[in-house]
Amino acid sequence: MDRLRLKCILPADSFDGSLVGKPVEFETGVPPNGETMRFRGRITFVSPEVILQRNEVTVWAEVENTDMKLRPN
Repeated sequence: MDRLRLKCILPADSFDGSLVGKPVEFETGVPPNGETMRFRGRITFVSPEVILQRNEVTVWAEVENTDMKLRPN
């Protein structure tokens, strides 16, 4: 669990496959107090398939979790 994969759904017109390997940063509230924390990682996959009804694409990123503050799901 020292590295986790995030699945994101994003607007298709903003992203393409050339983003693989690019750095990302995301924020989330971490229990027990909901403190906002930032995590860094890299994009590992941009789906070539567009969800046409919503014009969205699936993007995966891996983030470092060496301090084990994140949990799956």
